[in-house]
Amino acid sequence: MKTFVPGAIASAADVNNNFNELATTIAKQATVIAGDTLAGQAMPASAKPILQAGTVVVSVDPNGFGGFAWPTPFPNGLITVIWTSGDTTTHGGALADGSLMSDKWQGRFQAPGHPGGLVRANYIAIGW
Repeated sequence: MKTFVPGAIASAADVNNNFNELATTIAKQATVIAGDTLAGQAMPASAKPILQAGTVVVSVDPNGFGGFAWPTPFPNGLITVIWTSGDTTTHGGALADGSLMSDKWQGRFQAPGHPGGLVRANYIAIGW
């Protein structure tokens, strides 16, 4: 992993390489920690992890559930998604994976206590 110097501008290649290395490390660790829990989703050792991160504005239902199609579907599977709220006023609370229903095609989350309307969701998703 390349160490960046404060104030210096990092190259896109260096940043991408760091994210790829981080995604590989997280994916390997997630597979080790998950054991039997994610056995059906465990990433093969030879697979290259895919990391997607972004922000979306989604309309949620009266129970706070919302979802969207990944910008690029994960071709083989999804290991984990980390959700955070991108709102400070509309929904400043935590987000949860929507009944653990995210998959390689869609990200799904719940904004507990948010009875419908728009929610900004930030995510980091790791799959392969």
